[in-house]
Parts: sequence; structure tokens; C-alpha cells
Amino acid sequence: MPTYTILMWQLPPLGNYGFIFRILHVDVCLLPFPAMMLIMLLAERNLAEKDNHRLQLILRSGIIITFIGALIFMLVNYHSFGPGSWVLAIGIIILLIGILYYLFKPQVKNNN
Repeated sequence: MPTYTILMWQLPPLGNYGFIFRILHVDVCLLPFPAMMLIMLLAERNLAEKDNHRLQLILRSGIIITFIGALIFMLVNYHSFGPGSWVLAIGIIILLIGILYYLFKPQVKNNN
């Protein structure tokens, strides 16, 4: 009976957790970040200067925290309720706060 050797370069990185990495890439990179960019552009056009600045800070800090959480999750600790998951959740909550701020803030811009 032939024996087969598995070379390390044939395996995906952390092969047991490939599904988690795919979901993380889709849920974090492909879905919220383009939406955040669209909201930033709409806020630039529609909100007053002070409200626009506040919203931009909220969304930028949320994106940075989400990115840091994703890095912690993928590189340091990839368990379901590890520190990366909690940092990632905090970043996504900040992004949701920014979206709600944009949706419920009156859309008034003074064009003087």
C-alpha cells in the first residue's frame, strides 16, 4: 500500500479554520467597508461641516478598530470568543453607531 506525505505548502493556512477566515473576509472587508465609504461620501455632500467632521471621526475610528480586531483574530488568536473577536465586535458596533448617526441626523447643509 503506498504511503502519502502531505507537504506543508499544500495545506491552506490554519486549514481547520478556513471557513472562519472566509466569513471574516466577506463580513468585514467586502460588505461594511464599501458601505462606509459611500456613507462618508454622502455625508460630505449632505451634512453640515461640524456633523460631517464628527461622523468622519466615528467611521474612521470604527474602521481602524475593526481592522485591528481582524488582525488580532487572524494572526494571534483565532478562537470564536478570543480577544480578536471582541475587538472586532467593538469596531463593528462603532461602525453601526456611525451609520445610525448619519441616518437620524437631519440632512442640512448650508451652502453660503
